[in-house]
This record gives sequence, structure tokens and C-alpha cells, in this order.
Amino acid sequence: MLQGNTEPKPFVIESFKKGSSYKGVKDFDCGDKVINDYVKSNLKRDGERDNKKIFVLLDPNKEERIAGFVSVHLHLTGKDELPGDAFPYSLPKAVPVVKISMIAVTKEYQKDGWGKQLLGMALDHALDVASIANDVKGVVLDAKEDVVKFYERHRFTLVEDTPDEYGTCFMFLSIRELQALDAKRKQQDQQSAV
Repeated sequence: MLQGNTEPKPFVIESFKKGSSYKGVKDFDCGDKVINDYVKSNLKRDGERDNKKIFVLLDPNKEERIAGFVSVHLHLTGKDELPGDAFPYSLPKAVPVVKISMIAVTKEYQKDGWGKQLLGMALDHALDVASIANDVKGVVLDAKEDVVKFYERHRFTLVEDTPDEYGTCFMFLSIRELQALDAKRKQQDQQSAV
């Protein structure tokens, strides 16, 4: 008797497709009520907009259910919010940055490296944006205290170590450092391909 191919299919990370209805939105659970409510109420609406870029992680083994996402958009932040030593020149009062507004993976797939993959997609998008809008100075995000170390491993700097009223800490990664990391990664990829 012939057996069907039971090997699991690889997960997919793709840009949110306008007009799509993703499975798993209504029962999305990453363990954070605010993010869960956002996914259920606003993810589709924000994915339809032109002012945000959303990447979704899909599990093709479960009817392409949404297993995670990251939301990115252009943002202006005050120069006083950025690390004082980040730039060797003065900045305008409002500094253009790319903001990672939310990133989450369902509890079922946490600790499997998908957060790192989604962050990588967001940072690649930030590099693409900065190559067109060369006044973009960095990437910012508000991290919950329990994930600050994760972002620090990815070269983000903790700007404010006292959590705000929402329990998050402001973090920053300069575009210059991100470009240098990307160049180093590409060089390593070329060397390993030889």
C-alpha cells in the first residue's frame, strides 16, 4: 500500500495579502492579551492599509493558519528619545525611523526561532526602506521587560531601562549599524558558498 507524503511542509513568511482572510486569527494566542486582541480586531484592517507593512508566519500543515506576525511602519521619534552617542552629528527635532510596532508568535511555536525570523524580515524591510528614504536613521521598538535581552542579542540598544506605563522599554538600532551587520552577513554567506 502506498503511503502519502507525510513529511511536514515548511512554514512560510509572506507579506500580508490584501483581501485575504487568514485562518487562525480569531483564536490567535501568543500569551499577551493586548496583542491577541489586536490580531482579532485590527490585523486585517492594518494589513489592508498602505502605511504599514505586515509580514505573517503561516503554518501550511494546519491549513495555512497564522502562527505569527510582525508589523512595521515609518515613524517620527523625538531626537531626545534616541541615544545621545548614536550619531556624530546633530539631528532634527523629529527623526524618521522605522518602527516595529508588534511582533508575536503563537504559544505553540514560541522558542522555535520564529520570532528571530520575523525580526529578520522586519529588519530587511527597514534596510529596503532606508535605501530609498536615506533620512531614516534607525529602527525602534517598545519591548516588554522579559524580551529586552532577545533584542539586545540582535544589537538593539536599551534607551530607557525603566518601563513605561505599558510595561515596555524603548529600544533603538541605528541604520548604520544595521547596514554594517547586513554587509558582514552577506560577506559570511559568500565565504561559506565558496
